[in-house]
Amino acid sequence: MGVFSRHAGGDDHFGPDYGAAQVDTVARGGLSEQCPNLARLFRNMTFTISAENHLMSAVLEGNTNRRRVAKQWIEDNPQMVASWLEGVTRYQGGPISKVFDISLARND
Repeated sequence: MGVFSRHAGGDDHFGPDYGAAQVDTVARGGLSEQCPNLARLFRNMTFTISAENHLMSAVLEGNTNRRRVAKQWIEDNPQMVASWLEGVTRYQGGPISKVFDISLARND
């Protein structure tokens, strides 16, 4: 996998820690009320700097199967993924985690 490098002076442009300090999710007005599960998922999702670097390196690598890299990262980081899914339910009710696990198993 390639190395994701950042240019000197990035803090001046992107903010502290090359913009790693905070990334905000912006959605259309009313989305939180209309799709509370999606809003909860967005609120729950956080990435460590190391996870972001790993995944971005894969995205920037030309010959990488990005889907496979993402799936492997998900399998290698179950606690983080579980924290994202905490409190997120299916549209019909019930936890999303089983549906997520089944979907992950199907998509190679």
